[in-house]
Amino acid sequence: MRELTVILVGLLSAVGIVGIVSAEIIDFESGFVDQQAVSTVIAGSTEVTFWVKQNGIEYPAYIAKVGLPQTAFGATQDTPRGGVGGSYFLTDNSQIPTERKADYFMTFSHEVVNLSLNIYDYYDYAGGLATLSVFADEEMTLLAGMDTWESWNPPDEWEDATVATLSVQNPSAPIRAASVTFSPVDSGTGIDDIRFEPLPEPSTLALLAMGTVGLLGYVLRKRRRSVGR
Repeated sequence: MRELTVILVGLLSAVGIVGIVSAEIIDFESGFVDQQAVSTVIAGSTEVTFWVKQNGIEYPAYIAKVGLPQTAFGATQDTPRGGVGGSYFLTDNSQIPTERKADYFMTFSHEVVNLSLNIYDYYDYAGGLATLSVFADEEMTLLAGMDTWESWNPPDEWEDATVATLSVQNPSAPIRAASVTFSPVDSGTGIDDIRFEPLPEPSTLALLAMGTVGLLGYVLRKRRRSVGR
């Protein structure tokens, strides 16, 4: 069944159908307050569960409000570069500095595709690497795609909270889990504007695929007739 789903997703993605079916975004702008612990967020019909991890131990993720009081970033009053991201984002710590955990993890109640998100305030003078990895299983053992972003901020930008987008389009398998990891660790970061497309049920995918194949066949036949005239 998974192999069939992957084939159907690939076919529909190639002709742009999957992206038309639906798209969801989690931007943390509604129903949250500063320093609220976050576990599950509902986006459409999909429940997304979040947590952060330090030394293999899981902890809650927290909401941070842009501006003062400063509870997320090491500087810039919790304000991402360029004023992007609205009023709230997800961060890796509570107000207690020792509780900063750095790496983010999430699982999806239903399979999704085409995942992207923004990361805030990650940098390392020697070149830090942020990685978005997506997995075909909740245990995060079956890698389905990844994207990386390397930070080389000069000293005069240290006080400016960086903004970068990580994205995995057309993964090798439907996504059930994802992680955002940093090397080296830079605590006091943020993630925001998490976008994904819920995957329709296999029966719906099959109908869409059959309809797409039929439409393509009709177009090809019409072209052949036009050429033969």
